Amino acid sequence: MLIKSVNGTILKVEKVEPVVEKRDIFNGTVNRRVAVAKDMTQDISGLLFSFASSASQFGLDAFQANEGTMLIGNLPRRGVEECLESILKNGYADLSGYSYQPSEDITKLKFDNGKSAPYFIRGFAATMGLERPMGLSPFAPAQMGNIPVGEDDGDYTEDEPMTAEDMRRDIYAMSDKYTISQLANMNEDELSDILKGIESQF
Repeated sequence: MLIKSVNGTILKVEKVEPVVEKRDIFNGTVNRRVAVAKDMTQDISGLLFSFASSASQFGLDAFQANEGTMLIGNLPRRGVEECLESILKNGYADLSGYSYQPSEDITKLKFDNGKSAPYFIRGFAATMGLERPMGLSPFAPAQMGNIPVGEDDGDYTEDEPMTAEDMRRDIYAMSDKYTISQLANMNEDELSDILKGIESQF
């Protein structure tokens, strides 16, 4: 499958999943929930793309690309359906025709069920907080939904050092002090020092 991306780049896609999103206000704070749709009867408003060969296409490390993912959100339902239909029939979809919201900062993105412009988020941020059917971790990469029973899921053990991606994910889950962008720009030594500091508080 191929898509013409937001900036006109042609990218090879391994998987496309419809997404549902909801926002509500609790205690004065806007809460965002996003999940892979259980089925097409849900209020779908976005698409999660998992790309092949993320390193060669994006030039990013595993944390930034999260095995190569991009979320297109705030689409009208018909827009989602048309994209899926085009991929199914033609093996191709054009996403470059939309006028997207200028920011990729989750806190600044507008969501109104497709009434205004769609947004896109790339890399690790695209799957941060993503919920999945079957109770999979919201911090899991998109591909984890297809890991066979008994197959190594990539978790580290005491004998294996944590990767930078593991440390970034743990720091983000355990502390609200660092943004995704800040973590993405840190090296392994910096991440290790921060994680040790956080763990020492418990």
